[in-house]
Amino acid sequence: REMVRDGRTMPDIVSFNCLIAAYVNNGSPQRAYSWLQRLPKWDITPDACTFTTVIAGYGRANQPELARQVLRLMDTHNVEPDVH
Repeated sequence: REMVRDGRTMPDIVSFNCLIAAYVNNGSPQRAYSWLQRLPKWDITPDACTFTTVIAGYGRANQPELARQVLRLMDTHNVEPDVH
């Protein structure tokens, strides 16, 4: 995948996973989830790390129903859960 477009560096899944993890680590799983939802606008497909990071964030925030919601979304993307 080309990382430079119109002279600008374009983010990839690793860049977004770092951003999502930063929100989770700072206790903001909802903001992490909002970035997960924005990935299609960048033509980026979330991977197991993306989903499990958001799931872990909701788990730490004691929001199991939202964690399950992300797990279901993960299933619709045909991504297998992974431990990281």
